[in-house]
Amino acid sequence: MVREDGSSLVIATDGSRCVLSWVNPLGESFHSMGGPTGPILVFDYFGSWSEVPAEFTIATCEALECARRFIVNGSPDGDSVLFERD
Repeated sequence: MVREDGSSLVIATDGSRCVLSWVNPLGESFHSMGGPTGPILVFDYFGSWSEVPAEFTIATCEALECARRFIVNGSPDGDSVLFERD
């Protein structure tokens, strides 16, 4: 998802968990945090295979709520999901 101010939110999933990649209007990038330790998440990111540690993943329902906040407010930030700067 991309907003007019240049910010974007990407949701990657393996079907049971998600990782979010957020770029704010200043061009600073962040990733979601909060998942338990476990296997890495491998996903296609604009045509390239990427992977993140399990600790960057969140539940699908939380990812959808972040997407809703991003569409409405321009930021996916909320109480249930933490973001760490890349």
